[in-house]
Amino acid sequence: MTAKGLNLDKSKGSLSDYLCPKHQIYISPSTFEYQEPTTSLLWPEDKEKAIQISQKGKRTWSRMGRERDEDSLVWNVFRYLERNGLLNKFLEEYLDKSGITMIARLGALEKIVYWSVDIEIMDIWEKLSKARENLGENPSYGSEPDNTSSL
Repeated sequence: MTAKGLNLDKSKGSLSDYLCPKHQIYISPSTFEYQEPTTSLLWPEDKEKAIQISQKGKRTWSRMGRERDEDSLVWNVFRYLERNGLLNKFLEEYLDKSGITMIARLGALEKIVYWSVDIEIMDIWEKLSKARENLGENPSYGSEPDNTSSL
């Protein structure tokens, strides 16, 4: 699969020769993609929530479920930590091992923001919206930062 030839961004009808009927995965010598993108999420009960969140703030949903899909990885890791009440502990230990003493000043985790979306209100996180505005970004095409420590 190549950018100029047949690739995963083509209509799924044109990819039918690459679909494994048993596992519902489009597969080629160079890559794969789940037929249903949310298959890459570990908890079936989270699929609707992930879709709902992504519709509010995610622009790259089309890559969900593909090989090297960083969004599924981030969701699965942080959702596990969140579901098991381990996020604060993880951050404290990670920051401590990294030589960062900031956690004492930060205090307890206030909220989780997935894909730019404050899940309590199901809208773009207010601080991120303000930062985008200050940077002159178009609200409907704002960037999705990997690090919000400066917001």
